[in-house]
Amino acid sequence: MVCKISWTFLVVFGVATISPVFSAGDHQTVGLNEVVFVIFSQPDSFHTRRAEVFMNKFKDHALELKEKTYTLLMLHDRWPEVGSWTLFPIIEDLAEIMDGKKWVFFSQVDTTVDVIKLLSVLQKYDHEKKIFLGKALRDKEFAIIHHFEEPNKYMYPDFAAGMALSRSLINRLANILKINTNNRNSFSIDPKYEFAKFIYDEAKQIALTNVPEFCAGNEGPECVTGFPNKLPDCGRGISIDDVFFGVKTCKNFHTDRIPVIKDTWVKDVKHIKFFSDYEDTSIPTINLGVKNTERGHCAKTLAILKNIFNNGETRDIDWIVIADDDTLISVPRLRKFLACFNPNESLAIGERYGYRTSMGQGYDYLTGGAGMVLSRKALHRLIDTGLCRCSSDNAPDDMVIFGTCLLQLGIPVTHSPLFHQARVNDYSDGYLSHQLPISFHKFYANDPRKDYKRWLQDENILKRRHDEL
Repeated sequence: MVCKISWTFLVVFGVATISPVFSAGDHQTVGLNEVVFVIFSQPDSFHTRRAEVFMNKFKDHALELKEKTYTLLMLHDRWPEVGSWTLFPIIEDLAEIMDGKKWVFFSQVDTTVDVIKLLSVLQKYDHEKKIFLGKALRDKEFAIIHHFEEPNKYMYPDFAAGMALSRSLINRLANILKINTNNRNSFSIDPKYEFAKFIYDEAKQIALTNVPEFCAGNEGPECVTGFPNKLPDCGRGISIDDVFFGVKTCKNFHTDRIPVIKDTWVKDVKHIKFFSDYEDTSIPTINLGVKNTERGHCAKTLAILKNIFNNGETRDIDWIVIADDDTLISVPRLRKFLACFNPNESLAIGERYGYRTSMGQGYDYLTGGAGMVLSRKALHRLIDTGLCRCSSDNAPDDMVIFGTCLLQLGIPVTHSPLFHQARVNDYSDGYLSHQLPISFHKFYANDPRKDYKRWLQDENILKRRHDEL
């Protein structure tokens, strides 16, 4: 029997709805109208364009399925509040949206999703039970980003491959969150891990079910999802003249850290200055006149930004990168990545952390060790307004300058999973296997030169590295 169907398409507040007229007899165990799709979108122009591409592809699948309706929610549009990326603040709202639905499916804007095949996979599982589906990742050793908890205790999903939660589980989590708002960490570091841990600890040890069809990278014909194992294609990378690097160091680390980065990524830059508490002409460093502190470094970092802003040599440079002296960076990849963004927007790009954001309050911030990127316009607003100040010299620079100051100025934090606050060993092999990373951080219990050569230097190592894992 051939269905005759008419369509109307509407997008309101991030909800896309298709309304056809159906012939009797059409039925699927899991219909498109029974799944809520949530996409981890962001408000900058690059990510909104990517969200539009996702939506258009999704619409094509919907037309093939000839279903009544679908619900597609863009995170930045439906839940623009700070911290929605941790998922905790949106669960109660999701529970209400899922009335009459069976599943909620999450993915990133660059995740490829074969919607028709996805529905076939979901129908294998009972949505009336508390089910948590995804591509399972595990830690290989104790990791600072996961609070040094026991490796392999928790399986957690790779967001790039997508994840799905049954309606029953969403309702259970919503009830837990209504009763207890204090059972979340103050700091949000890795949302995929922290969300899976919460589900296991608070919802009667419900563990992630590994779904082979949920994939990231090119893993096989059975995959219903995938993720590109390459950088976004935004044309040629920005010119080496369009990016300035400010390295934060101190006298104690001049002899052991600076040689490492000079032997690695610094060779690929043109505009760079080393800022310290001591003038060392052999490097050379600039003495900011700010006393070094054991932690925090707010006064030092603010002085670096003011120095860069007031320096006539950098006035026409589009991008400013602030890096620690133990940060490793792939400069060619960074230049290619930044070609996707508009320096005339107020942008702050790097790895996003959050303080009290999982509780529906607090603020997002860029974590310092991963490298923090500011557009020229964002730097201008940050310094020229004079609004950003440190409460003390040793206040945490990333939380204050790249957190509360950005929030005060209305500059959102733009997150990329290609920036890494920790060492290579702190991340799951499965998580890194489909990445071309831009940065890693920390020179302890590892060989930074070796890590740089394997993970950041050779643009063609991905296939070889994937074969090794």
